[in-house]
Amino acid sequence: MTIPVEAQNEIMDRLMENMRISSDDVTDILLRYNVSDCEASLQRAYRKRVGQRFFASFRDEEGRREILAVRNDRGGMDYVLVDACGDIKALQSIQDRMQRQIGGISESQDKVRERMRWFQRFRRVRK
Repeated sequence: MTIPVEAQNEIMDRLMENMRISSDDVTDILLRYNVSDCEASLQRAYRKRVGQRFFASFRDEEGRREILAVRNDRGGMDYVLVDACGDIKALQSIQDRMQRQIGGISESQDKVRERMRWFQRFRRVRK
Protein backbone atom coordinates (compact mmCIF):
# COMPACT_ATOMS: atom_id res chain seq x y z
CA MET A 1 0.00 0.00 0.00
CA THR A 2 1.23 3.48 -0.76
CA ILE A 3 1.17 6.31 1.74
CA PRO A 4 -1.46 8.97 0.93
CA VAL A 5 -0.03 12.38 0.08
CA GLU A 6 -1.83 13.92 3.06
CA ALA A 7 -0.13 11.47 5.43
CA GLN A 8 3.24 12.10 3.79
CA ASN A 9 2.73 15.84 4.23
CA GLU A 10 1.77 15.49 7.89
CA ILE A 11 4.80 13.31 8.59
CA MET A 12 7.13 15.74 6.83
CA ASP A 13 5.53 18.75 8.56
CA ARG A 14 6.11 17.13 11.95
CA LEU A 15 9.67 16.22 10.97
CA MET A 16 10.43 19.77 9.83
CA GLU A 17 8.80 21.29 12.93
CA ASN A 18 11.08 19.47 15.38
CA MET A 19 13.81 18.19 13.03
CA ARG A 20 12.89 14.70 14.23
CA ILE A 21 9.87 12.41 14.50
CA SER A 22 9.41 9.22 16.49
CA SER A 23 8.47 5.96 14.85
CA ASP A 24 5.43 5.90 17.17
CA ASP A 25 4.30 9.28 15.76
CA VAL A 26 4.75 8.00 12.20
CA THR A 27 2.75 4.89 13.06
CA ASP A 28 -0.05 6.97 14.61
CA ILE A 29 -0.25 9.22 11.54
CA LEU A 30 -0.35 6.23 9.20
CA LEU A 31 -3.10 4.67 11.31
CA ARG A 32 -5.18 7.87 11.10
CA TYR A 33 -4.94 7.70 7.30
CA ASN A 34 -5.91 3.99 7.32
CA VAL A 35 -2.58 2.81 5.97
CA SER A 36 -2.75 -0.90 6.62
CA ASP A 37 -2.54 -4.27 5.04
CA CYS A 38 -4.38 -7.50 5.59
CA GLU A 39 -3.53 -9.58 8.65
CA ALA A 40 -2.06 -12.43 6.60
CA SER A 41 0.27 -10.06 4.74
CA LEU A 42 1.43 -8.45 8.00
CA GLN A 43 2.09 -11.86 9.54
CA ARG A 44 4.03 -12.97 6.44
CA ALA A 45 6.18 -9.81 6.54
CA TYR A 46 6.81 -10.35 10.26
CA ARG A 47 7.87 -13.97 9.69
CA LYS A 48 10.22 -12.88 6.91
CA ARG A 49 11.90 -10.39 9.28
CA VAL A 50 12.23 -13.08 11.96
CA GLY A 51 13.80 -15.42 9.41
CA GLN A 52 16.19 -12.73 8.23
CA ARG A 53 17.33 -12.04 11.80
CA PHE A 54 17.78 -15.78 12.35
CA PHE A 55 20.09 -16.09 9.34
CA ALA A 56 21.90 -12.85 10.24
CA SER A 57 22.84 -14.40 13.58
CA PHE A 58 25.14 -16.99 11.94
CA ARG A 59 28.68 -15.60 12.12
CA ASP A 60 32.16 -17.03 11.61
CA GLU A 61 34.99 -16.74 14.13
CA GLU A 62 35.75 -13.21 12.93
CA GLY A 63 32.15 -12.03 13.23
CA ARG A 64 31.38 -12.08 9.51
CA ARG A 65 27.96 -13.25 8.36
CA GLU A 66 27.96 -16.75 6.93
CA ILE A 67 24.51 -16.69 5.33
CA LEU A 68 23.49 -13.85 3.01
CA ALA A 69 20.40 -13.08 0.96
CA VAL A 70 20.28 -12.95 -2.82
CA ARG A 71 17.30 -12.05 -5.02
CA ASN A 72 15.80 -15.08 -6.75
CA ASP A 73 14.02 -15.39 -10.13
CA ARG A 74 10.59 -15.23 -8.47
CA GLY A 75 11.13 -11.72 -7.05
CA GLY A 76 11.85 -12.98 -3.54
CA MET A 77 15.03 -13.69 -1.66
CA ASP A 78 17.03 -16.88 -1.17
CA TYR A 79 19.49 -17.35 1.67
CA VAL A 80 22.92 -18.61 0.59
CA LEU A 81 25.62 -20.26 2.69
CA VAL A 82 28.49 -18.19 1.31
CA ASP A 83 31.29 -20.73 1.91
CA ALA A 84 29.36 -23.42 0.00
CA CYS A 85 27.97 -21.23 -2.79
CA GLY A 86 29.00 -22.29 -6.29
CA ASP A 87 26.83 -19.73 -8.08
CA ILE A 88 29.11 -16.91 -9.26
CA LYS A 89 26.09 -14.81 -10.34
CA ALA A 90 24.61 -15.04 -6.84
CA LEU A 91 27.92 -14.09 -5.25
CA GLN A 92 28.32 -11.17 -7.68
CA SER A 93 24.80 -10.00 -6.88
CA ILE A 94 25.53 -10.12 -3.14
CA GLN A 95 28.78 -8.24 -3.63
CA ASP A 96 27.13 -5.57 -5.80
CA ARG A 97 24.35 -5.02 -3.23
CA MET A 98 26.89 -4.75 -0.42
CA GLN A 99 28.94 -2.21 -2.41
CA ARG A 100 25.83 -0.06 -2.92
CA GLN A 101 25.04 -0.30 0.80
CA ILE A 102 28.61 0.60 1.75
CA GLY A 103 28.47 3.61 -0.58
CA GLY A 104 25.21 4.82 0.94
CA ILE A 105 26.46 4.33 4.50
CA SER A 106 29.71 6.09 3.69
CA GLU A 107 27.86 9.10 2.26
CA SER A 108 25.58 9.23 5.31
CA GLN A 109 28.61 8.97 7.59
CA ASP A 110 30.19 11.92 5.79
CA LYS A 111 27.03 13.97 6.31
CA VAL A 112 26.99 13.20 10.05
CA ARG A 113 30.73 13.93 10.31
CA GLU A 114 30.23 17.33 8.63
CA ARG A 115 27.44 18.20 11.06
CA MET A 116 29.59 17.17 14.04
CA ARG A 117 32.44 19.38 12.75
CA TRP A 118 29.98 22.29 12.56
CA PHE A 119 29.12 21.78 16.25
CA GLN A 120 32.80 21.56 17.18
CA ARG A 121 33.52 24.87 15.39
CA PHE A 122 30.49 26.44 17.02
CA ARG A 123 31.66 25.36 20.48
CA ARG A 124 35.10 26.88 19.91
CA VAL A 125 33.55 30.20 18.90
CA ARG A 126 31.32 30.29 21.99
CA LYS A 127 34.20 29.82 24.44
